[in-house]
Amino acid sequence: MTSTKTDAELVKHLPEPLFRVLQWHRQISKHTADPDFIFCKLDGNPCDPNFVRDSVCRRR
Repeated sequence: MTSTKTDAELVKHLPEPLFRVLQWHRQISKHTADPDFIFCKLDGNPCDPNFVRDSVCRRR
């Protein structure tokens, strides 16, 4: 992965229920290193963000 254009820290706030689910997911996952992705393809490469967003939006 490449770095961002600046060294500025970018902080995003998550709703508490989502944060708890992501914590639970990390606890049961085999892949917990910092460079590991939460959402990835079967081969471990990152998903296209548009695919993830579209998949989530379709399920609503």
